[in-house]
Amino acid sequence: MALGALVDLGLPVEELQGLLADLGLADVSLTARQVTKEHLTGIKVEIEAPPAQPARAYGEIVALIQGASLSPAVQDRSLTMFRLLALDLQASLRILSPAMETDDGTDN
Repeated sequence: MALGALVDLGLPVEELQGLLADLGLADVSLTARQVTKEHLTGIKVEIEAPPAQPARAYGEIVALIQGASLSPAVQDRSLTMFRLLALDLQASLRILSPAMETDDGTDN
């Protein structure tokens, strides 16, 4: 949704595609199209990546961002966003962990 909002506000898809190339992700492509659901209209950005994308740890994502030719402000915001996403994921896992245990105390 965030990418769609940025494109809807005027960010060219080509610029996003260039950022992906800077991050070493040139094989990932983006398409954008206008969609309407109920009475709401917006831009939907779809991401297509080869099926064999490697799982990346947080440290690898940080290294990708720091190694890209992004402005310091964009690097800082990007790193902050991923840090906040990681914290949100950790909090969600803490909340869900008790629900994933069976009656005998073993994990599913």
